[in-house]
Amino acid sequence: AEASIQKGLDELSRATTKPAVLSSMEKIAEATGVLDEDFSSLSGDITPIFKRQTAVKLSELRAKGGSAWRDDDGSSSVTEAYGTLKRLFDPLHVVELGPYLSILPFVGGAVYLALLG
Repeated sequence: AEASIQKGLDELSRATTKPAVLSSMEKIAEATGVLDEDFSSLSGDITPIFKRQTAVKLSELRAKGGSAWRDDDGSSSVTEAYGTLKRLFDPLHVVELGPYLSILPFVGGAVYLALLG
């Protein structure tokens, strides 16, 4: 499954039109074996590290995707497809929260010291 997902990500990185982006996202979703947003049935042969790498890659592709990733025509198909894939690979939004979570130990330490004093 990971090889098929990686192939879909590679295709997604080369997509320059909205239909190509949607087609690539559909191939990634099909490769996961998850249908109708039933995320509990995600294939067990997909490792957590690969899920995280895929979520990071999806975020990067969307950030630099340009007009092919925009829903300018009034539909929200690309946004919905991206959201579905993002929830599939990063359900707790760890990739998005990572920069904030990285400072948490320092803030927690400072609060602990302030409470001691």
